[in-house]
Amino acid sequence: MKIGMVWDRPCAVGELPYGAHIGTQVLHHVVPELRVMWWTGADVNLRVGQWDAYIVNLFRGMRHVTQIRQAQPEAFIVALPDDYFDGVFTGQYTADALEFIRQIQAADAIGYVSESNRQFYSVFGKPMIRIPIAMGTDNFFDAMRRIPKDDFLLTVDHSPRDPEYTIQNVAACAVIQKRTGVDVIYVNPGPETEAYADALGLKATFHPNMPYEHLVQLGARARLSVDLYALHGYGRHEVSMAGVGTPCVGGNLTHTTLFPTLDPWHVQDAADTACTLLTDARAWQVVRERGFDRAAEHSFQRARADMQNVLQRIEELCHSRVYS
Repeated sequence: MKIGMVWDRPCAVGELPYGAHIGTQVLHHVVPELRVMWWTGADVNLRVGQWDAYIVNLFRGMRHVTQIRQAQPEAFIVALPDDYFDGVFTGQYTADALEFIRQIQAADAIGYVSESNRQFYSVFGKPMIRIPIAMGTDNFFDAMRRIPKDDFLLTVDHSPRDPEYTIQNVAACAVIQKRTGVDVIYVNPGPETEAYADALGLKATFHPNMPYEHLVQLGARARLSVDLYALHGYGRHEVSMAGVGTPCVGGNLTHTTLFPTLDPWHVQDAADTACTLLTDARAWQVVRERGFDRAAEHSFQRARADMQNVLQRIEELCHSRVYS
């Protein structure tokens, strides 16, 4: 059975080089039997019909699911919402949100990467399939774990630029710095982040957005990271820091957080946790080890096994649909 993943943006093919890679866009590199297609939505008759089943990475504005359904009615389609639902269903893009819903309704099953997505998209009553997030290469992250730590705290802002991506991060880091004097390196600051830092008394070294691999290398040197992203994300920064042995204080809205009771807006609680990790070597080591366990769930080896199970599940669902 031919099963492939559909993207509306360019995606590399072939063996991944040694280095840092993360996401569902890595899966076709680690699972050779998973095909991949970069398709903008044009020339549907030239692109559709090659496979038996399609996993569509669904972003706001795409119509790929209904296009595939029209061109190849017998295809089995898994809609994999890739946009975080806080950004789709905000009320600012109602027409796009309704189209997003229509795409999901036209699919046979729904893929999800996080528990919040599983909970929310289960409302459609379709089979739910967990899709792994792969992070590697495994030998690169093994090497990063052996890098000595420096005494600084790393934090980041995220894109797109939502109101929830920065101010609580700045506030928590300001409190931590006032209590401990720790140096702060701030990556990918938004247009207002430095003004917030001045207003709240945070003294940081700001760096523009950098390639993922460079961020991971910087994180490998950090004593601690803070990422109080206040939207329902996967927590890629948190699991990336876990992979290099740097504890990351993150909020409970992200899937991979090591602190499931920490509200991202409770900056005093976040600061209490961070200060403990900066001053208590045993507590730091305990969280570091928990992070290693979490990162192992995303290794290329684990993702390969998990994705092969996904392909088997899709085949079973296709078979049951044919004979039901």
